[in-house]
Amino acid sequence: MNPEVLRVRVLKEIDGEYVVDVLDIDRNNSAYDFSDPRKVKQIDIDTYVFLTSMSHLRIARSKNGVDFEVEEKPFLYPSNRYEGFGCEDPRI
Repeated sequence: MNPEVLRVRVLKEIDGEYVVDVLDIDRNNSAYDFSDPRKVKQIDIDTYVFLTSMSHLRIARSKNGVDFEVEEKPFLYPSNRYEGFGCEDPRI
């Protein structure tokens, strides 16, 4: 893992389907502002370009409320253009 590279997840449309891809951004690239750990901002526009994390939900099961088994893959994961920031559920 290279500390000079920031890996961000992005939602891409490929052949009509949305998939999560990983994009590597060079931290030395002066076109970007990395000062906020939650997002990457492009210097010449007044908005962020990438979030540094993508929300998803995993299933975790426990028989005793202390020891949990967490599923390897997310139960809810971004799958359409409206979920570019991830999937969240306010009820949880």
